Amino acid sequence: DLRLPVDGLQWQSKGLTIAEGSSLTAGLNTHPGIGGAGLRVLGTLSVESGVVVKFRDGAGLQVDGGTVSALGTVDAPVVFTSWSDDSVGGDTNGDGDSAAGVWNGLSASQGSSVSLDRAVWRYGRVRVHSGGSNLVNTLDIQNSSLRGSQVLVADGHGTAVNADVTLIGNTLEAVGFVERSRGFVSVHGGGIELVLSPMDSDPVVRDNTITGVRSENAVEGFPVVVSAAILTPGNLTGNSGSDNQHDVM
Repeated sequence: DLRLPVDGLQWQSKGLTIAEGSSLTAGLNTHPGIGGAGLRVLGTLSVESGVVVKFRDGAGLQVDGGTVSALGTVDAPVVFTSWSDDSVGGDTNGDGDSAAGVWNGLSASQGSSVSLDRAVWRYGRVRVHSGGSNLVNTLDIQNSSLRGSQVLVADGHGTAVNADVTLIGNTLEAVGFVERSRGFVSVHGGGIELVLSPMDSDPVVRDNTITGVRSENAVEGFPVVVSAAILTPGNLTGNSGSDNQHDVM
């Protein structure tokens, strides 16, 4: 097990794998900049409040049956963003300019568990898929702010995924164009899009605000799209959308 409390510590060129049975804790004043192959989690990654994690273009957070817990506070959220984003953590890449960047966001599969609370997530998609496994994935995001990011739970071409999903009190702003060019594509162009298998418990998607969803297809681009065998109306209340291609839920 490893804890990183070192002030200003950065990973600038290589990726890192947290092996099964191992854990890594990023504490306050640790500012990891993940490059290369990104960060792969088979064990446990814990990110404490106030930590800023930046990823180089093309790198991402890949969770393959592991556990990620990022629990911030109102005054000290956990931040995941691009290496090029100077609005938090300073000018990490030293280019004197601030840009959204193109990092790969989150990819979780094979029975992974991801929990974000009072987090800030920028410019990278949050995606949960099966990874060829029938194990149930868990995605729990609450009280968090996402910018330029879609939340997608689906396999390639909209195939259903085993997942227990809770999304409460989040703000997704300037979601942008929902990508359709990769193997794992959105089916209905939702800022939040869930395609869940019949064996799942019904998802909880409440009190989220979604803006700026766009799609290449004129009949797509919705704030929230949920497809599941079991849907409890009370678990899908309080969501709102504006400035989307379509604001119908």
